[in-house]
Amino acid sequence: MPEMMELFEFIRTKFNERADDDPIFAARVSDFNKTIIFCLDDGGSYCFTLTNGRVPAIFEANPRTPHDIKIMSNSRDLLALLSGELDPMKALLGRKVRINGGLKDIAWLKRFLEINKSTIANVLRDFEQA
Repeated sequence: MPEMMELFEFIRTKFNERADDDPIFAARVSDFNKTIIFCLDDGGSYCFTLTNGRVPAIFEANPRTPHDIKIMSNSRDLLALLSGELDPMKALLGRKVRINGGLKDIAWLKRFLEINKSTIANVLRDFEQA
């Protein structure tokens, strides 16, 4: 199991590189200015803010840190979801992943994950090989 802070930092770096290099991707994320927190049952809470199409930093947080979207899971199920091994609908219905937030924000996140499914899986593979 990877060290989650290192994984989130790796994802942040790849996200920002893609925002710099891919104008279509940059346009999709440019208007979504939200704070997202991941609360993992098996240890740690991690928070980032998506601001003007960039993620400036990821930090360890308190589960009560102010946020727009809160994603609760455990490390194994979150990694399975992000890698595409776990179907998002099954994850939600099976309560392996729980999401709190406004309907518009959750819909945006769902659409973002669907559009970028293969890219996210590739980033996770790259992290494992690094």
